[in-house]
Amino acid sequence: MERKKELEHADRARRKREESVSGKRKAFAASLEDFFVRTGDDRPKQDVAGVVQDVERELTAIGTEKDVGRAAAQLIEVEAFAEQALGELRKSYSISRPRDIGLSSKLRREWEGFVAERDRLETDVFSPAAEQLQNRIAAVASQTPVDQRRRVQTLVGELASEAQKTIQAEATEARRTAEQKCGEVRELAQKAIAEVKNAVDAVNAELQRTNVSDLAPKALERFRTELERQVDVVASRHRELLESARRQLLDMHVGTEAGDEPAISTAEMTGAIEEEVLALREAADADAELIQLGMALAVVSHEFDAVIRVIRDELRRLKRWADASPQLRPIHARLQGNFEHLDGYLTLFTPLQRRLYRKPQRITGAEIRKFLEDLFQERLRRHAITVTASPQFESRVVTGYPSTFFPVFVNIIDNAIFWLKDHRSPRSIALAADDEGFLIANNGPRINSRDRETIFDLRFTRKPGGRGMGLYISRHTLAKAGYRLTLEQHPEFAVCFKIAEEQQEEEHHEP
Repeated sequence: MERKKELEHADRARRKREESVSGKRKAFAASLEDFFVRTGDDRPKQDVAGVVQDVERELTAIGTEKDVGRAAAQLIEVEAFAEQALGELRKSYSISRPRDIGLSSKLRREWEGFVAERDRLETDVFSPAAEQLQNRIAAVASQTPVDQRRRVQTLVGELASEAQKTIQAEATEARRTAEQKCGEVRELAQKAIAEVKNAVDAVNAELQRTNVSDLAPKALERFRTELERQVDVVASRHRELLESARRQLLDMHVGTEAGDEPAISTAEMTGAIEEEVLALREAADADAELIQLGMALAVVSHEFDAVIRVIRDELRRLKRWADASPQLRPIHARLQGNFEHLDGYLTLFTPLQRRLYRKPQRITGAEIRKFLEDLFQERLRRHAITVTASPQFESRVVTGYPSTFFPVFVNIIDNAIFWLKDHRSPRSIALAADDEGFLIANNGPRINSRDRETIFDLRFTRKPGGRGMGLYISRHTLAKAGYRLTLEQHPEFAVCFKIAEEQQEEEHHEP
């Protein structure tokens, strides 16, 4: 019974936690989506251009002002306006991550994409605009006798005033929250004292009403036990509530840690643990799916082997009849041709089975290129995609299991064909190599900055109906073999993947 109560309590706690964070997750996801919609329309550039245009108009007006003192005052105001306007724009394209909730893989990818895009906006949009305005204002200031002390005081004063207002508002909210929680704890303590007192009074009253001298020894013992139970039930319940409240207050971290870093709150620690749990759940689901898929493929492969042998034997028997019957000969020829085509495809998957190779093999780029051409020749021809391999690629050698490297190339080329097939001509895939490893590039659609950091994450995909497992599995498979799979910049192609051996850190010993 006690174990059941504990499980029910834990389940209620999980459900309550999920209810409390689901709204925050939805609001956070909506903010990220709104950010990407706005940045996708080049709105930041338009907003910044509007600010620059406003400032330029004001500076032009200052240049026509005859009163030198008024012109200097206007210049200071325009400079303060430019700083404030750009600051507001930066804020409008900034999102704070809620630290007290865990993020799913999808939300984490969106957040990482936001961070990368925000950094790009700062580098390519906001900072250049700020520098442009500063140079323009400095040029006007050099022709206008401005009180530099007043100019600096105005700019610093605006910043200081804004900082004070922000901190004052946060401090007021923090005090209000603290007073509210303090009142709730006081109310909880007063209620606990009152209810325990009421329970004790009720027990004493019942004790006064009962003539214990008339009770048999066993009945007296039961009576005493019941009175104790009534008090203990109420006291235990409130003791647990008060202990829980006290622990929460003790666990609340305020102030700073070493190095003036903000203290890590209990809510942040809960959010970090929750995020790890979400990631483990998603990984477990993916692993279970992959295990089922692998078992199914093993069964199918075994059955195919048996069926292929039967079909091959029957075709040999049918050939004797076809040789003697001109009408049967073309039918046999078509069956034989289609069977060999299917058997050729099945043979291509032999290198993908590690169990056939007890030791690592020497694999050349030429063998990889031949394997890929044999596997994808029909699709490449159908979609008018050309594949070229450089001499460096064909001569490069890796040592390992074909089951490690071949599926990675297959996955990357398969993805390239999918995105190239509807792309404008010419469509090309290039296999190359540099001093570090293999390069697989194509001139298909460019991978946007939102996805470059998360393209290797589990279940991430932009392909309709895709599983989002190929690149994730490829990277992890190569990592186990001591290789890395990365997305690189290429001077000629929009998309370029690289397979290179991990660099081993050299050990430094004292002489």
